[in-house]
Amino acid sequence: MRRQPTVLFVTHDLREALSLAQRIVFLSPSPARIVSEHLVARCGLCSTDDPAVNADYAALLNQYAQLLQGLHSPDIATNR
Repeated sequence: MRRQPTVLFVTHDLREALSLAQRIVFLSPSPARIVSEHLVARCGLCSTDDPAVNADYAALLNQYAQLLQGLHSPDIATNR
């Protein structure tokens, strides 16, 4: 039986996350709760300058800005 390792990488850099991850999880402040998850369409490592990363970054930036505003409200809605 072959096992595939899982790596949990924590970053505050959205471009970095998009270039490395298969899935991005946004967490609330302490106590940490999952606020939103985003599946990255392409698999594999990319440069942070890759056009696909830049396109994903631009698309998520709007959601990310709204997400940051939502973290300060008492009723955090999850998007999972």
